[in-house]
Amino acid sequence: GPTPGKPTVRKNIYSLAEQERDDFFTLLKLMKNTTAEDGRARYGEVFATYDEITIQHAYATLASDCDRGHFGPAMPWFHRILTRRVEIVLAAIAEVEGLEFPGMPYWDFVEDLKAGKWEEAKIFSDDYFGGEGDPSDSWQIQNGQLVDGWEISESDHPRFKNAFGLLRAPYNPNKARKLTRRFKSYCGVPFPEVTSSGQDACVKLKQPAGVLGFLACADPTVHSSPHFVIGGTWNSSDGIDCFALQVPASSFPKEEGDILVL
Repeated sequence: GPTPGKPTVRKNIYSLAEQERDDFFTLLKLMKNTTAEDGRARYGEVFATYDEITIQHAYATLASDCDRGHFGPAMPWFHRILTRRVEIVLAAIAEVEGLEFPGMPYWDFVEDLKAGKWEEAKIFSDDYFGGEGDPSDSWQIQNGQLVDGWEISESDHPRFKNAFGLLRAPYNPNKARKLTRRFKSYCGVPFPEVTSSGQDACVKLKQPAGVLGFLACADPTVHSSPHFVIGGTWNSSDGIDCFALQVPASSFPKEEGDILVL
């Protein structure tokens, strides 16, 4: 694994040096395309494949009683743990391969939104994650550093695969093997971008709002909007039917009197 005590520096992704940025994408693809057995042999027992962490996320999201990873107080910490695990894996790979990796970079999406529209942001350029997909090619991305060397895996897990056998949620009808992106659309209708005021309102919540109050504010704005605006959905002209398809029944309460904070 990575050297104990080596400092982790999490930079804005735009402040990465060119070599750091290119190495970051190389590391992601190594994590995605190296098998668990080969990875642990070469990089140490801390290694996990990207798909293994995706499945770890799925165990929470698709739990039989409810979505345990979202819509509640566990959401931010659960995702921070997964992000930290990815960071540890990338650091271990970087040390063996001699690549530059100061730490997991972050995207300050509110700053990009203040400057214009997300689809015009530098992060969706060829040097980073690529732009909107091609509608004639299942909205698969056509440029960016992950256009090659990154495919959605086939899944042999009985619960964690869609109708096309891919490692996607069972209610996700996306058949594309590459990454897909459609800006500003959720179930065929435009979805408003999160505003900086939405972020500021959540940060400035007064007590006794607590964790649940913060999440009730952040989930539909700071958290959900980027998913919907950047990922998008398609192939449905009926928003209600499409929404029912996208949100599994397991996300909702089972007992009378339970509440779901959205």
